[in-house]
Amino acid sequence: MSVQNNETSAILLQKKEGMVLNQTKKLSSTQINFLVDLIALVVFALLAAPQATAIPFHEWISFVFAPVFAIHILLHWKWIVETTQRIFKKLPGDTRFNYVWDIIIYLMMIFAFVSGVVISEVALPFIGVPIKVDPFWISLHDASSNLLLIMLGIHLAMHWDWIVGVIKRGFNRQTKEA
Repeated sequence: MSVQNNETSAILLQKKEGMVLNQTKKLSSTQINFLVDLIALVVFALLAAPQATAIPFHEWISFVFAPVFAIHILLHWKWIVETTQRIFKKLPGDTRFNYVWDIIIYLMMIFAFVSGVVISEVALPFIGVPIKVDPFWISLHDASSNLLLIMLGIHLAMHWDWIVGVIKRGFNRQTKEA
């Protein structure tokens, strides 16, 4: 009898504290955005140092980065569409600058990725595609990659308040219940 009372008390206590047995929790959209952005940042940091990671790792990790970058864009697609529709209307200056900056970053990412594939020393030969490295593509890859480092630093600075806010409050509050 006492065991049953203890079990009942434990269940009531858990319900009182807002916890229910066998209930899963899911992340908020802000938390998902933050995690995807964090993964993108870590993978990009690995990409940014091909001398430290070696060219084979650099090339293969770029194929991991591409879908993470695509997911980042998809998670922000609603903002992209809404801002595109309002770009020539009344729009705060920081939003307009962020929009244009993001387009430039996107184009620079495309240049870096495409030029990286074209100068591939490992990935393309691995799948049987012979390459002849052209100095133009090497220059484009180096320039776009180096500019991306600076541009992403500015991008992070522009969103620093959001990053700090998510870290401070985003993972300390309870997540949504499923």
